[in-house]
Amino acid sequence: MPIPNAEQYRQKYIQQIQPYLAEPIQAVGFVSTPGYVNGIVSDAVVGKAISSMSFVGGRMFHRNRREVRDTVVKNQLVAITQTTVNMFDFLAGQEFAVTKAPIVWARSSFRVTAEERGRMSQHLHVDFATGERINVDVNFSKGEWATFNDPMLALLMESPTN
Repeated sequence: MPIPNAEQYRQKYIQQIQPYLAEPIQAVGFVSTPGYVNGIVSDAVVGKAISSMSFVGGRMFHRNRREVRDTVVKNQLVAITQTTVNMFDFLAGQEFAVTKAPIVWARSSFRVTAEERGRMSQHLHVDFATGERINVDVNFSKGEWATFNDPMLALLMESPTN
């Protein structure tokens, strides 16, 4: 059985979450806790150094760091409609499933600014009309997945209050 490509996954996610939303989905993508990708890269480097001295020590380090990431880091599947941004929890290392109602933001209630895009992530600042600020990262992969989040990111940057 062939592995689905990025567009097939995009459509799969839309089909799974569209029944929970009143408006058609315009774009989907992922956001995470700030620093998620940098943490993975740092852990990989340190883990490799530990593994070169002790295979068991390296395995323990990787297992412990993964457990920390899985409890501290929040990944969310974002679905953007004409008037809302809907964020569904996405548990790392598991098949996506809707387990509870999404967090919903009215697109008219916030403005997004982005820091310079890095090689693997881009830091976003979401500023609400209430004065609250939330920071998230949009992460990027290589190959065909490199642009998976681009449609979502473009719509976030074009939010009605921008």
